[in-house]
Amino acid sequence: DNVLYHFVQLDTTEGILLCPPESKLQTQTYELILNNFRRCCQQIHTLFQNTLRFKNMPAQDMAKSVMNKSLIAIKEHGIIFECPYLEDKETKKYKVSYWVVGRLFYVPHPREMYVCYQDSIPQNLIEIAFKMNMGSMS
Repeated sequence: DNVLYHFVQLDTTEGILLCPPESKLQTQTYELILNNFRRCCQQIHTLFQNTLRFKNMPAQDMAKSVMNKSLIAIKEHGIIFECPYLEDKETKKYKVSYWVVGRLFYVPHPREMYVCYQDSIPQNLIEIAFKMNMGSMS
């Protein structure tokens, strides 16, 4: 059973967009998960861009800003989903819960990592998925 559905690493400074190749054998359920992942990544990316913009503001501009001051601390954002398996009537009664999580890394320069994974997997496996990002930067 696949517990890591998808991931994307975005590093605009280095010009890197890393993700697994598109699978030809996608189920309806996987299509739904992937579409939600893409949509959420765009939303989280916008949130991270606002965070970076706010972090880079001079102090006097920060005081005048109408942006939410709590944005400066955002380094991770996640959304949980639950959907039925869509393949046939028998599996529709079962549901899959999964997370879409984005992390913003600052060092050595801003870059983002997005991971989509099954809700039931242990935290240490999630951390390994995010470490893929760190390994590709060294």
